[in-house]
Amino acid sequence: MVRIRYIILIVTLFIPPLCVFFFTGRSAISNISIDEKSIYINIRNGSSINVNLDSISEIRRLTPEEYKGTIRTNASGGLFGYRGDFYNTQLGDFKQYSTNKDKRILIKTTNTKWVVSCAEPDRFIAVVKEKLGK
Repeated sequence: MVRIRYIILIVTLFIPPLCVFFFTGRSAISNISIDEKSIYINIRNGSSINVNLDSISEIRRLTPEEYKGTIRTNASGGLFGYRGDFYNTQLGDFKQYSTNKDKRILIKTTNTKWVVSCAEPDRFIAVVKEKLGK
């Protein structure tokens, strides 16, 4: 009887956090890639979000001052990065898929604002601007 109680205790204490860790980790941002037509925000579960290069009106680093006061409107943040819909008074509504708060990039398109991050943001911005002919 005591043994069954320990098994139940172990199951109730460890299984739920492992499930959260697994499913949250599967929806984390994997990497960002670019080709001649699009920027791809790749997710660990195999899906990707495409941002058409033709729709980009501005791309630049996002300053910490611009990010202050940001709230999640339909998003997850902290564990495995920030992803989903966010809002602040300076940017308005935007979609964010980032893992590193010190390397955020703002991408403005004709209908959406995106905040992403990557290992080399300045290089990424330069490559995108080169492809855009700016």
